[in-house]
Amino acid sequence: MEGPVEALCRELFEELGMQVDTLAPRYIGRFETPAANEPGWLVHAEIYALEATDLVVPAAEIAEIA
Repeated sequence: MEGPVEALCRELFEELGMQVDTLAPRYIGRFETPAANEPGWLVHAEIYALEATDLVVPAAEIAEIA
């Protein structure tokens, strides 16, 4: 089963082409908030900080990077 850090690293590679070591992200915390367009539902998020030193290139579902 894939954990939050593994999912983060995989998504960063798939969406931005970033190679991230699973030891690099720093855990900030777990947060939740009401879903914007789904009354009665909550969005849960595990938040991590990561210093990016690689070139970031949009891929997959991302059209552009601001």
